[in-house]
This record gives sequence, structure tokens and C-alpha cells, in this order.
Amino acid sequence: MSSRASSTPSSSSPAARLPVELLCYVFLEYRDFESVRALDRQKREDIPIWVPGVLHVCRAWRSAALSCASLWTELNFINPEWTSKFLQLSRELPLDVYADFSPPPYRMRRPGSSSSTTSANKAMAHLQRIRQLAIRANDKIDVHRILMEYAEKPALLLETLVLDCTMYSMSMVEDFATELFAGQTPALRVLRVRNASFQPKMTSNILHGLTHLEMTGAFSWRWFGKTRDMLDMLETSPRLESLKLEYSIPSNKPSPNQVPTTPLDPSYTIAMPSLRKLDIHDYYDGVCRLIGHLTLPPSHSMHLTLTFENHVDPAGRARVASLASQIHMDPEYAVQSLWVDVRSSRISFAGGHSSEPSGRGCSENVLKLTMDCPSRTWNVDELFTSTVQALPIDGTRSLDVHLRQPMEQYVWQTLFRSVPFVTNAQISGMETTHEFLQALGANPALEQGPEGQISNALDASPHNLVHLERVSLMGIAVDEEWCELLVEAILARRRLGGSKLRRLHIETAADKRIRCATEFERLEDAVSLVTSSFANGPRMDMEISVPLSGDIWDW
Repeated sequence: MSSRASSTPSSSSPAARLPVELLCYVFLEYRDFESVRALDRQKREDIPIWVPGVLHVCRAWRSAALSCASLWTELNFINPEWTSKFLQLSRELPLDVYADFSPPPYRMRRPGSSSSTTSANKAMAHLQRIRQLAIRANDKIDVHRILMEYAEKPALLLETLVLDCTMYSMSMVEDFATELFAGQTPALRVLRVRNASFQPKMTSNILHGLTHLEMTGAFSWRWFGKTRDMLDMLETSPRLESLKLEYSIPSNKPSPNQVPTTPLDPSYTIAMPSLRKLDIHDYYDGVCRLIGHLTLPPSHSMHLTLTFENHVDPAGRARVASLASQIHMDPEYAVQSLWVDVRSSRISFAGGHSSEPSGRGCSENVLKLTMDCPSRTWNVDELFTSTVQALPIDGTRSLDVHLRQPMEQYVWQTLFRSVPFVTNAQISGMETTHEFLQALGANPALEQGPEGQISNALDASPHNLVHLERVSLMGIAVDEEWCELLVEAILARRRLGGSKLRRLHIETAADKRIRCATEFERLEDAVSLVTSSFANGPRMDMEISVPLSGDIWDW
């Protein structure tokens, strides 16, 4: 009886009354949800997990699913029989294919050919229908062989091509043919290469229309001395909007198996007029060598991560400064974020010409900074100083700093000198902000560095950030010394004259609250006394808030 109920639902049940169109929509959403989960597991399934949940409920659902051709267009499993069924049920609609040619683990191997390879070959036979294609193999030689097998077949609908190797190797492979897929890929816009050798002819059809190029670990011995080839490849893609390179920049060392190449002229540059997003993660020398030959337009996003081959690099400050100076940017370009993480020997900065709304209803450039390592270790202060001084961030109006580690006072003062027109500053994080307050009230002419007074720190302004009007301290740790420093900083700015600071907002961290309300009351009284006793500055409004907890204080 239960079997009959499951196969023939009552006409009064909600499932029986759902329109076929709505059922198909629900099935598609369910398929997409399970497909994302399957990608997260990074494991190819024998049969898609959503199939039993759609076909084995009732006859009405099964009939609706089998009639929905768009439901069967995603082939990301390794069962050959089901691959044939999907190809039939999808009729002639465009396909999204994950062709896995890598053999399964030894304990899962079956007699004869690999089921995943058989399934992949069946799907690849319908190349003319494939819209998104991911080819996965164990070795880049296999990727090269697979592409050559289909070099004479057109891929008119192909929009996305992914070449993925499961294991990195230094195997030697020949250049790809001048034309892949019979030279007919008019819709190809996205190319991703992961651990696979990628050395196309510069006139290859797969390069001309690209808008997105991603290469991860895509270099080999043949890439030695091939910087010019990579530049030619990028120049062949004038529509490129997004470029991501991760350990894929050719080495500048000569190849032991090739005739030495002519050194590239340092002044040679290529224009990338459509580039809107640049993400490079590589060794310092490679990043500098490539960036120095690119002319970048006003980008929406830029992210560089430098990995130093030596953990301690005494010349790091000069090298970072030279990198920043080699970036050919439009004058309107502005950097929005800077990331320093010396624990992993990396320095990153990101940017673009964009604006964020301010509290006054207008827009202003925002610099977002994350300090992810103690500034007193590994000379990060010198690297940080060189970076912020070389980057075009002087037009910043709003400063947003997240402290994962404390910053020394002279590092703060270096940042303040680089962004002199800031009107709004927000400092967040549970690390100490004592040094920020010390720098806020310091006289730029008397700045002290790690080795004494900074001789070139003279400034015509009486104090740092003369245009600063609003300060927000969010999620910070507060103690008695911090309160004293705050009052001293405000007092120093008033004494030096010209202070425009008019609003101060303080929000303490949930687990580092002031122990009693009277401490905040004394602090508020002190701030009020300081601001009211000087005629050369506006009265400052102070707001204090504490995250909700067992103790609720009413101010």
C-alpha cells in the first residue's frame, strides 16, 4: 500500500497539484544546490546525488523530470551509463561537462578502462554542444594529448575552458597547435589553467576573445626565459578584463636545454585597455619583471601578493618600493587596501578607482588597511613605509584600519603622512590602539623612529591628520593607560592649534569591557573639559557604547 501511495499520490496531495513548470524549477534549484556541494567535496560521484531525490518519489515527479531537458545538461559524474542517458534526455541543449580523464584510486579501479575516462569520452563526442568544459587529468602530458585529439573538431558554443591537472610535474610537452578546436571558438571568453602546461602559439584562436584568464602553477621548464612569450600572449587578448596568475610567471633563468634568449628590453610595455581586475601571487622577482612591462588602466581591483625566497630580506623595503614605482597606472588610480603579513613573507595591496558613500551623503576615497603581523618584527615597518610612500594613496579621505596585530607609533605616523587629507578614521580590532592615540597627538616635526628622530619627517602642519573630523574606535581593548592617552592626544592637538576633530565614537570589545561605568564617566568628563577649555577648536561630541552582555549600562 505504501508503495502504491509513493508511486501514485492522492489527487488532493500538494505534490500532485504543483504545476509541471514549478516542479521543473524546483528540480533545477535542487540540482544546482547539490552540484555546489559536490564541488566542495572535490570528489566525482558515480551518479548525481539529486537524481534519486527527483526520479524515485512518484510518477508525477518522474514524468516532469524526464520531460525537462534543461535538467540533464550538467555532466559532472563518472558513470558511463548515466552519461548516455543525460546526453539523450538533454536533447540538443548546450552542455556543461566535467571531463575527468584521471584514473580513480587503486582500490576503486575496475577491470578494463576507467569508468571516468569512458564517461568523459562519451561527453566529449558531443563537443559541438558543450558550453562549459573542464578537462581533468593526472599529468599535463595527458591534457596536451586530449586537446590534440579534439584539435580538428569545432567548439562553436564553448564559453569556458578549464584545464586541470591533479598532480604537478615538470614533464616536457610541445607547444599547442596554432589552432585548437579547428580554429572555431567564437564564444570562448573564460580560460583557466591549473597545474597544466600552457604554451599556445600567440596567434591561437583560444586567446583572441578572452575576457578572463586564470593560470595557477602553469609553468614548466619550457617557460624559462619566456617572459616575452607571456607578454605576447597577454597582448593577443585585448578584451581581457580579469587576469589571475599564481606561480605562473616564467622564470628569468636560462633553460639548460635551450639556446639563450635575447634579454627583454626593460622599456618594453604592453597596454591592457580593458583590464578591470588584476590578481598576481608569485615570487617577488617574477612579479616585478611582469608588472614592469604592463600599462594598466584605472582598475576596479588590484591584488599583488609577493613571496620572498628568503625568510629575511634586508633589502625588502627598497624592493617593495621599486615594485610600486614600476606599476604603470592611470593618474586617477587609487589604492583601496594594503595587506601586510610578514609571518608568511607576503605583502599584498589591492585597489581600484572606486568610491564609498560617507556619512555626509557624498562619496570619498577609502583606504582599507589590515595589519596582520607585529610591525616590530622582521622589519615590517620598513617594508610598510616603503610601500605606502610609493603608492598613490594621498587622495584618501576615509581611513579604515583593522588591527590583527599592533602597529608601532612611527608606523602610524608614516601612514598619517601618506594620507594627509583624511577626514574620517575608523580603527577596529581587539589589538591595542595605544600607539594610534600617541601618533594622533604627536608633532610631525618631532617624530621618532626605531633608531631615533626621523630627520625627514618635518611637516608644515602642527600635528598629524589636520583635516581629521571624526574618529571611530570599534571593538577595542580599553584600560586606564588608554584613557589617559586619549585625553593627552586630544589635549595635544588642541594645544598645537587647528584641530578640527569634532566627533569621537568608542565601542569596546565584548570580552574586554571597562569594569565599571564610572571609568567611562570620568573619561567623558575629561574629554568634555578638554574640548570646552580651548577656543581654537570645535567642541567634540563623544559617544560610548558597549556590546550587549549580562551587564547593561544606561548612559
